[in-house]
Amino acid sequence: MNSIMYITLEIIGIILLVDFVTGFIHWLEDTYWSPDTPVLGKWLVVPNLAHHNNGQDFLKKSWLESSWDLLLAGIITIYIAHFLNCLIWEVWLFALITVNTNQVHKWAHITRYENKPKIIGLLQKMYILQRVSHHGQHHRKPNNSHYCTVTNLLNPILDKLNFWRGLEWFFRNKVKFEQHFA
Repeated sequence: MNSIMYITLEIIGIILLVDFVTGFIHWLEDTYWSPDTPVLGKWLVVPNLAHHNNGQDFLKKSWLESSWDLLLAGIITIYIAHFLNCLIWEVWLFALITVNTNQVHKWAHITRYENKPKIIGLLQKMYILQRVSHHGQHHRKPNNSHYCTVTNLLNPILDKLNFWRGLEWFFRNKVKFEQHFA
Protein backbone atom coordinates (compact mmCIF):
# COMPACT_ATOMS: atom_id res chain seq x y z
CA MET A 1 0.00 0.00 0.00
CA ASN A 2 2.81 2.41 0.80
CA SER A 3 4.33 1.95 -2.64
CA ILE A 4 1.00 2.79 -4.33
CA MET A 5 0.70 5.93 -2.22
CA TYR A 6 4.33 6.85 -2.97
CA ILE A 7 3.85 6.38 -6.72
CA THR A 8 0.62 8.39 -6.61
CA LEU A 9 2.44 11.24 -4.83
CA GLU A 10 5.25 11.04 -7.40
CA ILE A 11 2.73 11.31 -10.26
CA ILE A 12 1.05 14.31 -8.62
CA GLY A 13 4.46 15.89 -8.04
CA ILE A 14 5.45 15.38 -11.68
CA ILE A 15 2.18 16.91 -12.89
CA LEU A 16 2.75 19.93 -10.65
CA LEU A 17 6.37 20.20 -11.78
CA VAL A 18 5.27 20.26 -15.43
CA ASP A 19 2.62 22.83 -14.55
CA PHE A 20 5.25 25.02 -12.87
CA VAL A 21 7.94 24.66 -15.56
CA THR A 22 5.54 25.39 -18.40
CA GLY A 23 4.03 28.24 -16.35
CA PHE A 24 7.53 29.68 -15.92
CA ILE A 25 8.08 29.58 -19.69
CA HIS A 26 4.65 31.18 -20.18
CA TRP A 27 5.60 33.94 -17.71
CA LEU A 28 8.85 34.55 -19.62
CA GLU A 29 6.90 34.80 -22.89
CA ASP A 30 4.44 37.29 -21.42
CA THR A 31 6.91 39.32 -19.35
CA TYR A 32 10.31 39.44 -21.03
CA TRP A 33 10.19 38.03 -24.52
CA SER A 34 8.89 39.93 -27.52
CA PRO A 35 8.34 39.19 -31.21
CA ASP A 36 11.89 40.51 -31.69
CA THR A 37 13.46 37.99 -29.28
CA PRO A 38 15.93 35.99 -31.39
CA VAL A 39 14.52 32.63 -32.55
CA LEU A 40 11.95 32.38 -29.74
CA GLY A 41 10.09 35.55 -30.71
CA LYS A 42 8.91 34.30 -34.08
CA TRP A 43 8.14 30.75 -33.00
CA LEU A 44 6.81 31.21 -29.46
CA VAL A 45 5.97 34.83 -28.69
CA VAL A 46 4.07 35.72 -31.88
CA PRO A 47 1.64 32.76 -31.50
CA ASN A 48 1.34 33.53 -27.76
CA LEU A 49 0.38 37.15 -28.48
CA ALA A 50 -2.11 36.01 -31.10
CA HIS A 51 -3.56 33.63 -28.52
CA HIS A 52 -3.95 36.47 -26.00
CA ASN A 53 -5.69 38.60 -28.61
CA ASN A 54 -8.10 35.81 -29.56
CA GLY A 55 -8.04 32.64 -27.47
CA GLN A 56 -10.36 30.88 -29.90
CA ASP A 57 -7.79 30.99 -32.74
CA PHE A 58 -5.66 28.65 -30.65
CA LEU A 59 -8.39 26.02 -30.90
CA LYS A 60 -8.22 25.93 -34.69
CA LYS A 61 -4.66 24.61 -34.65
CA SER A 62 -3.90 20.91 -34.82
CA TRP A 63 -2.11 19.21 -31.97
CA LEU A 64 1.19 19.34 -33.89
CA GLU A 65 0.77 23.00 -34.87
CA SER A 66 0.24 24.02 -31.25
CA SER A 67 2.62 21.54 -29.61
CA TRP A 68 5.61 21.15 -31.94
CA ASP A 69 7.81 23.14 -29.54
CA LEU A 70 6.73 21.02 -26.59
CA LEU A 71 7.32 17.86 -28.61
CA LEU A 72 10.84 19.08 -29.31
CA ALA A 73 11.35 19.84 -25.60
CA GLY A 74 10.09 16.36 -24.71
CA ILE A 75 12.44 14.69 -27.20
CA ILE A 76 15.38 16.71 -25.88
CA THR A 77 14.43 15.81 -22.29
CA ILE A 78 14.30 12.09 -23.15
CA TYR A 79 17.58 12.29 -25.07
CA ILE A 80 19.41 14.08 -22.24
CA ALA A 81 18.06 11.63 -19.65
CA HIS A 82 19.16 8.73 -21.85
CA PHE A 83 22.60 10.28 -22.34
CA LEU A 84 22.94 10.78 -18.57
CA ASN A 85 21.78 7.21 -17.98
CA CYS A 86 18.78 8.32 -15.91
CA LEU A 87 15.90 7.60 -18.26
CA ILE A 88 13.36 6.37 -15.72
CA TRP A 89 9.56 6.28 -15.83
CA GLU A 90 9.33 9.64 -14.06
CA VAL A 91 11.25 11.31 -16.90
CA TRP A 92 9.01 9.63 -19.47
CA LEU A 93 5.92 10.87 -17.59
CA PHE A 94 7.35 14.40 -17.29
CA ALA A 95 8.03 14.45 -21.05
CA LEU A 96 4.60 12.99 -21.90
CA ILE A 97 2.73 15.57 -19.84
CA THR A 98 4.94 18.41 -21.09
CA VAL A 99 4.32 17.45 -24.71
CA ASN A 100 0.56 17.64 -24.10
CA THR A 101 0.45 20.83 -22.05
CA ASN A 102 -0.91 22.93 -24.91
CA GLN A 103 -3.68 20.38 -25.45
CA VAL A 104 -4.67 20.70 -21.80
CA HIS A 105 -4.47 24.47 -22.30
CA LYS A 106 -6.84 24.17 -25.28
CA TRP A 107 -9.30 22.23 -23.16
CA ALA A 108 -9.27 25.16 -20.70
CA HIS A 109 -10.72 27.28 -23.51
CA ILE A 110 -13.69 24.94 -23.99
CA THR A 111 -16.40 24.33 -21.41
CA ARG A 112 -16.46 20.91 -19.85
CA TYR A 113 -19.74 20.23 -21.67
CA GLU A 114 -18.12 20.90 -25.07
CA ASN A 115 -14.94 18.90 -24.47
CA LYS A 116 -14.57 15.58 -26.22
CA PRO A 117 -14.02 12.96 -25.00
CA LYS A 118 -16.33 13.50 -22.04
CA ILE A 119 -13.61 12.35 -19.61
CA ILE A 120 -11.90 15.72 -20.14
CA GLY A 121 -14.98 17.55 -18.89
CA LEU A 122 -15.19 15.16 -15.95
CA LEU A 123 -11.52 15.81 -15.06
CA GLN A 124 -12.22 19.55 -15.23
CA LYS A 125 -15.30 19.15 -13.04
CA MET A 126 -13.16 17.25 -10.52
CA TYR A 127 -10.57 20.08 -10.59
CA ILE A 128 -7.89 17.70 -11.89
CA LEU A 129 -7.49 19.58 -15.18
CA GLN A 130 -7.69 23.35 -15.36
CA ARG A 131 -11.17 24.77 -15.74
CA VAL A 132 -12.25 27.47 -18.17
CA SER A 133 -13.11 29.89 -15.36
CA HIS A 134 -9.69 29.40 -13.76
CA HIS A 135 -7.72 29.88 -16.97
CA GLY A 136 -9.92 32.82 -17.98
CA GLN A 137 -8.33 34.84 -15.18
CA HIS A 138 -5.07 34.84 -17.15
CA HIS A 139 -6.82 36.37 -20.15
CA ARG A 140 -8.06 39.37 -18.18
CA LYS A 141 -5.99 42.52 -18.58
CA PRO A 142 -3.18 43.02 -17.65
CA ASN A 143 -2.57 39.25 -18.23
CA ASN A 144 -0.12 39.04 -15.32
CA SER A 145 -1.38 36.09 -13.31
CA HIS A 146 -2.38 32.44 -13.74
CA TYR A 147 0.53 31.44 -15.98
CA CYS A 148 0.29 27.71 -15.19
CA THR A 149 -2.20 26.02 -17.53
CA VAL A 150 -2.40 22.36 -16.47
CA THR A 151 -4.03 22.37 -13.04
CA ASN A 152 -6.00 24.71 -10.80
CA LEU A 153 -3.57 24.15 -7.93
CA LEU A 154 -0.46 26.27 -8.45
CA ASN A 155 -1.84 29.59 -9.69
CA PRO A 156 -3.70 30.59 -6.51
CA ILE A 157 -0.61 29.79 -4.43
CA LEU A 158 1.93 31.47 -6.72
CA ASP A 159 -0.26 34.53 -7.25
CA LYS A 160 -1.08 34.88 -3.53
CA LEU A 161 2.67 34.75 -2.76
CA ASN A 162 3.33 37.33 -5.53
CA PHE A 163 5.81 34.80 -6.88
CA TRP A 164 5.95 36.23 -10.41
CA ARG A 165 6.28 39.84 -9.19
CA GLY A 166 9.01 38.64 -6.81
CA LEU A 167 10.89 37.07 -9.72
CA GLU A 168 10.59 40.31 -11.66
CA TRP A 169 11.92 42.25 -8.65
CA PHE A 170 14.80 39.77 -8.32
CA PHE A 171 15.77 40.06 -11.99
CA ARG A 172 15.59 43.88 -11.90
CA ASN A 173 17.70 44.09 -8.75
CA LYS A 174 20.12 41.36 -9.79
CA VAL A 175 20.94 43.35 -12.90
CA LYS A 176 21.37 46.55 -10.82
CA PHE A 177 23.57 44.66 -8.34
CA GLU A 178 25.74 43.20 -11.11
CA GLN A 179 26.08 46.59 -12.80
CA HIS A 180 27.02 48.20 -9.49
CA PHE A 181 29.81 45.71 -8.79
CA ALA A 182 30.98 45.10 -12.37
